[in-house]
Amino acid sequence: MFRIIAFFFLVVITLSAAAQTDLSTKSKKAIELYTLADNFRVRGQFEEALNLLNQALEKDKNFVEAYYRRGLTYYFMKQYPRAISDYEKGLSLATELRKQKDFWYALGEPYVVSGQYEKAMKVLSAYINNETQNKQKIAYATMLFKSAEFALQNKETKSSFKRQ
Repeated sequence: MFRIIAFFFLVVITLSAAAQTDLSTKSKKAIELYTLADNFRVRGQFEEALNLLNQALEKDKNFVEAYYRRGLTYYFMKQYPRAISDYEKGLSLATELRKQKDFWYALGEPYVVSGQYEKAMKVLSAYINNETQNKQKIAYATMLFKSAEFALQNKETKSSFKRQ
């Protein structure tokens, strides 16, 4: 009986917390799965988190925040191509600048790590030009931008040496 009450309480808290945030879905089941997934993600239980996020996205294919969290989970698993794919999908669905900034910032490092320097510079530039509050993130995005710029220049220099 206690488990039933505890589960019911968790669901009520989950739904009320989700109602207070600005999520892109109206599906209560998708929100519940999304919230439960994050509990697994923060504990490092990535496979469980992915399973729940996949279920949430089955409930609502346009659930922007679920793409972000699934991308974040893949990022922590160092599965950068999958993280990039989810971040790009979420960014394509995001209509609010606040959410777009989250995706631009999130895409920067996986692009750099995977050698997609021009894409990294594009999203990081968009982030830097639109973010005004979070100085720490702006500084990190600027450092990543400069790293991508340097790597791109170095890559071009190496290419020109190979041709000679």
